[in-house]
Amino acid sequence: TVAFAGAGFFAGRVVYHSLLISIAVGMIGLFAPLLLFGLRQTKAQSARLDRLASSMMILSNSYLVTEDFITTVSDNVDGLEYPEPFRDFLAYVTLMDSDINNGLRRMEDQVNNGYFSQWIDALILAQDDRALKYVAVSVVESMHDVLQVQQESDAAMYAVWRDYLLTLILIFSVPLVFKILMADSYVTLTTSPIGQGLFVLLLVAVMYSVFRALKINRPLMI
Repeated sequence: TVAFAGAGFFAGRVVYHSLLISIAVGMIGLFAPLLLFGLRQTKAQSARLDRLASSMMILSNSYLVTEDFITTVSDNVDGLEYPEPFRDFLAYVTLMDSDINNGLRRMEDQVNNGYFSQWIDALILAQDDRALKYVAVSVVESMHDVLQVQQESDAAMYAVWRDYLLTLILIFSVPLVFKILMADSYVTLTTSPIGQGLFVLLLVAVMYSVFRALKINRPLMI
C-alpha cells in the first residue's frame, strides 16, 4: 500500500508539478490495493462456489444410488473439488457423534451458504423419507443456474473494468498532451487554483466510482 502511494505521489510530481495534485494522486495509490484485492476476492469467491456446487452435485447423484450419505461421502470425498467440509463431516460422524443430522448441521455452519443450507435441509428430510432425496438434486441444479448467471455477470464486469481503466489512462494522459503541445495551457491547468481544484474533484470522482463498482460487483451467493 505504501509503495502504491509513493508511486502515485511520484507520478503526480512528474506529470503535474503540483504538490496538492501529487498528494491527491498518492492518496489514490493507497486505495489501489483495495481495488486489486476486491477483484481477486470476487474471483476467488466465485471459484469456491463453483467447486462447492460441483462437489454437491457429485454427492447428490451418488446419494440417489446408495441412500446412505455417510457411504456416499466416504466413496467420493477423495474426488471432490471442495472436499474439506465433507472430510470433516466424515471424521465427525465416524469418531465423535454417529447422529448424521448433527453432522450435517455442523457442516452447514462451516460452509455458511444459502443454497448449501437448503441442500442440508433436504438431506436431513431424506433421512426419514427417501423420496425426498431428489430434492437435494434440484437444489444443486438451482445453484448451478445461479452460478451460470454469475459467470456471465463476471465476464461482462471484467469487460467494463477493462474499458473503465482504459478511460482513466486516457483521462490522466491529457495533461501530458497539454505539456507537449500547449505548454502555456499546461502551466495554467496544473498550477492555477481552478485547474488544481478540477483535478482534485476528478480524483475524488474516480475514487467514488471505484468503490461503487466494487460494491456492485459481488458474487450472487456469498
